[in-house]
Amino acid sequence: MIKVAGVVIAYFPDFSKLIFNIDTYIDNLEQLFIVFNSPVSPDEVSLLQSKYTKSKVQLIINQKNTGIASALNHVALKVANLGFDWLLTMDQDSYFQNDAFFKLFEVANKQKVAIFSPNAVIALQDNSKEIGETEEILCTITSGNLINLEIWKLISGFEEKLFIDEVDNDYCLKAVSNGFKIIRFNNVHLVHKLGEIKEVSFLFKKYTIITHPPIRAYYIFRNNLFIFHKYKKHSRNLSGQEK
Repeated sequence: MIKVAGVVIAYFPDFSKLIFNIDTYIDNLEQLFIVFNSPVSPDEVSLLQSKYTKSKVQLIINQKNTGIASALNHVALKVANLGFDWLLTMDQDSYFQNDAFFKLFEVANKQKVAIFSPNAVIALQDNSKEIGETEEILCTITSGNLINLEIWKLISGFEEKLFIDEVDNDYCLKAVSNGFKIIRFNNVHLVHKLGEIKEVSFLFKKYTIITHPPIRAYYIFRNNLFIFHKYKKHSRNLSGQEK
């Protein structure tokens, strides 16, 4: 029987939204780890402990930002040692609309598949083009993925020097470069918040843009250069998707 665990990485989350999002997928997991890369108050800990049993949900409180890659590797190693086969990687601002993703995963051909991914709907705007039920893709965002832990071991996990941003593209390209596949379920949507949504005016028209704080802008620029030089032959095919 395939064993599936999950991890959600939180950074100063809105706890009501975090709990709402977790409730959309927790029933499909044997165990969930919540990694806090920011301080958590005793009241917030108590809230989660009253909502979820310790056997189902475990908290890892780092008190500071250790980075996405480090948090993912830490939990992946822990659950692999516990005998789990796959790990669901979630962002605090992402949620599933139903259980379809997990039902499709149960019956899917898993041979040489490093990642099963849903079709991300960014900022509640579904601009995806569905081309068949499944599609082999080059890259996907980290949130919402089921990663094969055996392949995670073989390709040496997530690149921790990236800290944040491009962690997903690096992992995907590393998997594909080693002959593994990334399969997206096109008809399964993950609702995902990307940055801060802001409305601006220009030439008497209003536009919706996505903004990031300066430190995120720095990592986006720096890590894009890293990915470009590391995977030059794949760079032209990247869609510019963010984490």
